[in-house]
Amino acid sequence: MEAGLVDQSGAREKRAARDVDSSDTSECDTKEAVTQAFKAATLEVASLKRSGASAEEVRDAVQRLLALKQQHARLARRKKGDPRTPRPQPLDRTAAHRCYPPPTEIPRNPLDPEFTVSFSATNAADVGAAQKFFCEYGFVVFREVVDAEQCQNTVHEVFDHLQTVHPDFDRLDPTTHHLLSSTTYGLPAQQAFFTRRCLENRQSPRVLTAMRAVLGVSDILVSHDRWCVYRPTLDHPEWRTRGNVHLDVHPWRYTAGETAVEDLPYADHVDFITELNAVVQSSGPHIQGVLTLEDNREEDGGTMLVPKFHSRFNEWFDTLGSLDQNSDVGGLCWVVNRRQGGGSYKFAPADPINKLARRVTMRAGSIVLWNQETVHGSQPNRSGAWRVAQFIKAFPTTAISAERAKRRREAVCRGIADAGTTQFVSPDGMEAFGLHSDDLDAVRH
Repeated sequence: MEAGLVDQSGAREKRAARDVDSSDTSECDTKEAVTQAFKAATLEVASLKRSGASAEEVRDAVQRLLALKQQHARLARRKKGDPRTPRPQPLDRTAAHRCYPPPTEIPRNPLDPEFTVSFSATNAADVGAAQKFFCEYGFVVFREVVDAEQCQNTVHEVFDHLQTVHPDFDRLDPTTHHLLSSTTYGLPAQQAFFTRRCLENRQSPRVLTAMRAVLGVSDILVSHDRWCVYRPTLDHPEWRTRGNVHLDVHPWRYTAGETAVEDLPYADHVDFITELNAVVQSSGPHIQGVLTLEDNREEDGGTMLVPKFHSRFNEWFDTLGSLDQNSDVGGLCWVVNRRQGGGSYKFAPADPINKLARRVTMRAGSIVLWNQETVHGSQPNRSGAWRVAQFIKAFPTTAISAERAKRRREAVCRGIADAGTTQFVSPDGMEAFGLHSDDLDAVRH
């Protein structure tokens, strides 16, 4: 089967995995439930491999599979009365739940009530209001950071890539939409794109103004990431992605400053993704962002955030107990270990924080920026519209050593050169990408 295609068995595997994740997590204390979860995770790994998922996404699924295998073995020994495997003490999550912020509704735009309130990056008074909003809620939306023509040009670039990977796919022909996969949340296998439109969006003066405003510094570096595509699912509910909320940090190593992010070699594009999960608190603040390229309404699926969680992060972390107590995927929440000591913290569907998450809806050309200590995730598309979005992150230049900056700069130059897009890098891009004046001259020759 061609990489990235999903047949009927792949759809069944995805539904099985989703059913396990959506079940009452208390059932995971039984051997039968863990056995079922293990089978579903096995199918999910196979489906990811067939769909052309990235190596890191496959590793994450394999890690979950191995954890379930270990849990199954513990339950089997416990049933036999094996004294080597004492029943672990259950972790009381009540204290963590008390740290969650109160339910908070996100203000809507009074002139466009389908969409979240937004701010202009070109108006000084609006930027000031946006900074206050960000401090209070942990996120903010800036509108019209990319114009309508650029949005459509980027959408065309995205679908051109998809058609290159899947030659029989046609966005305008619904009978070909099954060729895409929802297993990896609409993410392509390629870890970072240096194509013309992706570069232009990262170096957009309004995007950079918005990021500098919320970070509170002028010298920043932007990420080199990818995009996502959610298919219309109104007539195909089996294509819906799994709803989720999480943090893109390893809470213990993030707060202790114990990741190896400074040792990133940037030998591969995956290191630009590792940057995200291996950050440390002391080098912050760090922000994540999603630029929407099509109007994104409530039913279209996409970004969810827990308003005001960032202000409770440290208090919440202090209640978590040891890392060992948060490493079992059978529990309510768990840590996913990633490269360079980074990680993610996953909240299970039964955790009450899910009820606090709110959808952020945006007009095309808007960007939502959030503090990396804000719990976030995505909801599945339940409409007849496409969701197309680009991920952009930023951090202060002071967060990176000179040695790492040099390796990163060289990798950025290679990515741009390989994509043949050196002529599209603007002076704003040179600065935001951390490039020196002669870097691109060198790769052109």
